Amino acid sequence: MEKKAAEDEIVEEQRGTPASIASAASKKRKRGAVDGAPGAGVCDDVLGSILARLPARTAVACTALSKRHRRLILSPAFRSLHCRLAPPLPRPHVAYVATAPLRWTRERDLVSEFKGFHVAGAGIGASAAPMRALSGERYFEDRYINTCNGVVLLAADGYSRRGRCVLWNPAVADVVRDVTVPHPAKGTDYLVLGLGYGRRSKTYKLLLCRWQRFEYSLQVYALGGQPRLRAVSSTGLDTKIQSQESLYMDGTVFVLDVDKPVILAFDVDEETVTTINLPGKRVRGWPRHARSTLMEMDERLCLAANLGHHHRVGLWLLRADRRWERRCVIELEGDVYHRDEKGDLYDCSVAGAWDCGGVLALYIQGFTASNNRLCLYHLATEKMFDAKLPRDVAPECSKYAVCWGYRPTLVAPRSIVELSQDEERRRSNAADIMEALKPLNEKDSREGRKDALGTMCFMEFLVNTMRKLPDGLHAGLTYPTANR
Repeated sequence: MEKKAAEDEIVEEQRGTPASIASAASKKRKRGAVDGAPGAGVCDDVLGSILARLPARTAVACTALSKRHRRLILSPAFRSLHCRLAPPLPRPHVAYVATAPLRWTRERDLVSEFKGFHVAGAGIGASAAPMRALSGERYFEDRYINTCNGVVLLAADGYSRRGRCVLWNPAVADVVRDVTVPHPAKGTDYLVLGLGYGRRSKTYKLLLCRWQRFEYSLQVYALGGQPRLRAVSSTGLDTKIQSQESLYMDGTVFVLDVDKPVILAFDVDEETVTTINLPGKRVRGWPRHARSTLMEMDERLCLAANLGHHHRVGLWLLRADRRWERRCVIELEGDVYHRDEKGDLYDCSVAGAWDCGGVLALYIQGFTASNNRLCLYHLATEKMFDAKLPRDVAPECSKYAVCWGYRPTLVAPRSIVELSQDEERRRSNAADIMEALKPLNEKDSREGRKDALGTMCFMEFLVNTMRKLPDGLHAGLTYPTANR
């Protein structure tokens, strides 16, 4: 009897009802779709290890392969793995933010600006070369401050009521996060100095200078789940800071104030500030001793400073023991100072320095683009040569900012700044309203890219010159300077 019943069940399954047949076919299609997906036969650990070795832009493009790829790549664990295993940018390269004016008022006051992020040397169409842009009145008064783990920090130029700044990762998408100091006291302004990441605390923090009732103090604003603002231990330090020249390296934010003889070193984890004396020898009667912004060379802090005379500049690297090591001496020709129409005095500065395997490429910037020079310093012979620099493409210093220490990551600004549900809803509604202006923003981006094309061409020319070094130093690339 039981045997007969079992045979009947088998026959019924073989015949099948229309519903059971459709269900089985659907399951087969789903199984086939999963089995046919890229990497379907590989476990998540192995697949994640493979994807983490791709450039940031390529990894982002892989999110379109399947839901599994998207879930894996957008996870916090994968972002951390990608930070450790992702390939570095090719050398040489120059990461920079190019700016271009967009709109003026009838009185010729600029009210809108374009900011485009590029990586010269990675190839304009290459996946390793993020090309993103911000445009419009919203970011008009923002300037580049520094970069940390692939996140670019833009902030108001000078002190502002709530210390507003913008977090932007050009390798991920054209989505930014605005950050402000919550509930500032009356009569209080903030100057944004830099963004850093604490490796032990795994927290991103902003270094601020607070002005309150004619008193200055350093503050740290920790971002994340529970944002907090607290004072930084800076006993005995002159915390009156007026400039925003900073660089993040290995858990430390270095800040250079042009009016001070020291560099401030902010330890992100310890939340303490120490000082590093500037190298070189000051020129008597001249307030500015540093002849460059904070740069990065061979993964070390780099700075150009005077050597006791207007025409002598030294290039220095900071060692692990916080002592300076001089790499070369630069002899400047002609007038190194220029007066503008207001009578203010400006000096030539080293806008960039790159080690090209025994030859240092030094881009020296004057008051105008016609005074700019590209010098090549041969370390073995201590001789300096002028490279053939096309004058028609050399940009003004106000048209770009080099992003020293940049490396592309998948760190999304929204993962750094966690907003409340009300704030997310408010920003979502504002984004829906601004959607109507999308064609206008696209038009601004096209015009901005067109105006910034000269800066892009110059940066590519600069990188192509460095690629020919050191072998091309005497192969028609340069001619000796008059004073060497």
